[in-house]
Amino acid sequence: MPSTLNSEQHAVAANQNWSSQRPTDSRPDHSDSEVQGNIRRVLYLVDTLNVGGTETQVAHVALRLRSRAHDVVVGCLHAEGSLLEVLKRGNVPIVEFRKGKTLLSLNGLYQLFRLAHFLRRGRFHAIHSHDLWSNLLGIPAAWLARIPIIISSRRYLADLEWYTPWRSAVMRVIYRLSTQVTVNSRSVRDLLARRDSLSPEKIQVLNNAVDVDRFATAQGDREHLFPSTGSHSKLIAVVANMYSRVKGHTYLISAASTVCRDIPEAIFVLIGDGKERPNLEQQVRLAGLEKNFLFLGSRGDVPELLACCDLFVLPSEAEALPNALLEAIKRWCGHTSTSTVFLPNSSNSTLRLKLRGSVSTLAS
Repeated sequence: MPSTLNSEQHAVAANQNWSSQRPTDSRPDHSDSEVQGNIRRVLYLVDTLNVGGTETQVAHVALRLRSRAHDVVVGCLHAEGSLLEVLKRGNVPIVEFRKGKTLLSLNGLYQLFRLAHFLRRGRFHAIHSHDLWSNLLGIPAAWLARIPIIISSRRYLADLEWYTPWRSAVMRVIYRLSTQVTVNSRSVRDLLARRDSLSPEKIQVLNNAVDVDRFATAQGDREHLFPSTGSHSKLIAVVANMYSRVKGHTYLISAASTVCRDIPEAIFVLIGDGKERPNLEQQVRLAGLEKNFLFLGSRGDVPELLACCDLFVLPSEAEALPNALLEAIKRWCGHTSTSTVFLPNSSNSTLRLKLRGSVSTLAS
């Protein structure tokens, strides 16, 4: 999870009322002359607008394009999360296609046709779906609406629990309906080309990016940011949202029992928030590690927090090349006194690598 999005430059009147709009009334019709002119209508589609690496990047790009007079709409399957207000203040239209419990239902089929109608009626030029659920809904809808540019995404290496043989076959169809598939690392590109037989020319690698100067020059004030920790404490940073168990926090807490037994001064600094947080806090209490864990929630000062820490850990089970890892690399590049640990895979020789899913290996 990257640092909180700064939207001051996109602020609008504080007393202006906003609401997530329905596709049928979310935007006025434009004349054919506008369609043939410089206006290009783009829909970015995500599952939610909770703070996460993908979602924050979508918000950044939408706000930037909107400020340059591009016709951008953000669609989501659940209109929830703190980025919702950020986009509203930036005057970015938001539409919701409520998924419900599953897309494989009458409601899911209804939302698919609603989205197709919305795209067709609005004469969109492009759709870019950014995650699993938005791929499953957005790509077939765009194909039905005959959208010229249809972009799907895959931003992780390991398959999630959702994947079964027949669902993997469904995803191969999704990729083939796309005019382009974006990935965030060469490893994911090679995986799709090898396993799903996608043409390498169809796969576009769009590497994640961070604010280089901010992370490289951030100054950490441990006394101010961590007043409850001693000067001899070893701070271990974990930057990841808590909306899914795939982020690996449970493995980390299990491994922390061994770490804290050998290094009592170790303190794990968990930066991020989500629905799994109460469960994680309970796991920490049951392990008797309350003094060794700090739950900071979503923060806007991630560079300064990292500057105070001695170690960075990413216990996720399914990442490719996430923003959090890039932030840590940039923060500590060339610092021999600090190690970073990336799970599960990386080809970067400056990192100390561990096998995913192994509590004992992670603890070591």
